[in-house]
Amino acid sequence: MFFYTPEEVRRIEKNETENGLSSLEMIENAAAALYDRFKECFEANRKPMRVLVLCGKGNNGADGYAFAKLLKKDGIFTEILSVNTGTQSRENRFFSQNAAVLETKPDFSKYDCIADGVYGSGFTGELPEEIGNLFDDIRRSAVPVFAIDLPSGVHGADGTVSSHALPADFTVNLTARKVGSYVFPGAGLCGKVFLGAELPAPPSSFKDGFLPLARPSGRTNKGTFGTVGVVGGGKNMAGAAFLAGKAAYLSGAGLVKLFTPECNRSILQTLLPEATLYTYDDQTKPEELLFQASRCTVLVLGPGLGQGKQQKELVKTLLENLSCPLVLDADSLNLSACRGFIEHYQGPLVLTPHPGEALRLSCGERKTIKEITDDPLHTLEILQKKYRCTVLLKDAHTLISDGRSLAVNLTGNSGMSKGGNGDVLSGIIGALLAEGLSPFKAACAGAYYHGLAGDLAAKKHGQRSLLATHVLEELPSSFLLAFEKPYAG
Repeated sequence: MFFYTPEEVRRIEKNETENGLSSLEMIENAAAALYDRFKECFEANRKPMRVLVLCGKGNNGADGYAFAKLLKKDGIFTEILSVNTGTQSRENRFFSQNAAVLETKPDFSKYDCIADGVYGSGFTGELPEEIGNLFDDIRRSAVPVFAIDLPSGVHGADGTVSSHALPADFTVNLTARKVGSYVFPGAGLCGKVFLGAELPAPPSSFKDGFLPLARPSGRTNKGTFGTVGVVGGGKNMAGAAFLAGKAAYLSGAGLVKLFTPECNRSILQTLLPEATLYTYDDQTKPEELLFQASRCTVLVLGPGLGQGKQQKELVKTLLENLSCPLVLDADSLNLSACRGFIEHYQGPLVLTPHPGEALRLSCGERKTIKEITDDPLHTLEILQKKYRCTVLLKDAHTLISDGRSLAVNLTGNSGMSKGGNGDVLSGIIGALLAEGLSPFKAACAGAYYHGLAGDLAAKKHGQRSLLATHVLEELPSSFLLAFEKPYAG
């Protein structure tokens, strides 16, 4: 699955017109795709429908006028309300002749559907007050909204939203999938998203997180798949080390080493007997663990580690003396933020912050968590440029960047917003790094299979009761399912 920015779509449409496809033909093709999806969305509606189509003055409005023409042709009661009127395009004038255009704002509650063709994916900035008030009235009517390309007020390039944006129940991306439909907060206003037409892969690298993994060959040993070291599980947090370690094993690691306090020995040997334990106490110096850590293919640093003085020295020592691939999660991110530890690391890095950790890592460039959740794509860019490594920003749709490529992961569900799931994710990514994937590919694939396991687990346990251990249980099935056929959600 590929995503396009509005700028890329404009270039494609320009090429199509230069190659002989007229603008009227493009609009008619878009209207036909909209009509097909409309019938799919409302096929269960047996009564005669009444539809209002909101049309702006640009290309989105032209698509709306042509869509209204097809609705009317099929016998559906259809009216048009021209919004943001100004100089209308030739195409708008042509299609508006085929349907009733209202002179005043109607009673929205009398319609069964309102189609939003005001702005589309090219929208930027803030909505004019008059249009914002109009959208507020429509929202209060509770009539289902069918968005043409994107809900008006959603920025197609990054998923940020204007105040008073019009939420949709259904959205049909025209020409190609739009970034703003899949990146929050814009994704939260799109309802169910459909694609009007499929295009080849875009020139950019913005894509979803799915990456197929190679099948193991026949002649292997535990060294083939690498050793994952998990440094974590501080006092009262043994479960975090267990979840990350078991996730690494279930994701293909040949050997897992757990570096954890001595007080966790008994419980971890019971929960994960396959792992090798290296324990320490309050008197242990970080250098004493360095030799064994240096023998790991990959280190997962941070799950349940704690943020005391000893943990800070341990993180500092490992980052200063190692060069193997590292996955930094949880407490290691908090201990490293704004201290220069991460910036000076010599090996490959994957950072896996949630919004709170991202706030600390931004070192003041983001002031509040709301700034992060309102514009996660820009936050991701800030962190990647600052730390020059692969960054996975956890969100309802997790975002991943290595500075060259961007990815959005679409698997997973809200039931996974519980303690322990980040530990599972870091263990999966660690195993994929140990197998030889690049940091970016390991982060993308890790997020994908983690979310897929969560979706499978939710089918058994429901999202409300979902636990990180349920996700662990479904990891084998997620890999098997992905090897057999692509996941369709």
